[in-house]
Amino acid sequence: MVQSNTPALASRSLFPLAKAPDYGVRKLASAMLIQALRDLYGKDVLWREDARQWLASSEVDPGRFSWVCSILGISPGVLRRRLAETPHGLGGLERASTRGGQRKSPEDLQSS
Repeated sequence: MVQSNTPALASRSLFPLAKAPDYGVRKLASAMLIQALRDLYGKDVLWREDARQWLASSEVDPGRFSWVCSILGISPGVLRRRLAETPHGLGGLERASTRGGQRKSPEDLQSS
């Protein structure tokens, strides 16, 4: 089995990933990141919190933030730092990443 340097791209099947992700996978990853950014800067408090949790995740499973970044060739840490510098972008990201993946109740979100 051929192993990739990027854990998110390592194949566990009979057909290891031997080339860059195809156009469809890159398009999907781009759409996921764009939607997370829309949610992060949107008006809905629950969607913002969900986007913060997704961006704070360090898991590399398909569909997770780190996986999306690896598909797009982006450093997750650099992107998180850049988002933290923007007005109301990732305020509370540190809090979201230390909660152990627990979601806040809608009442808690509205009071914060």
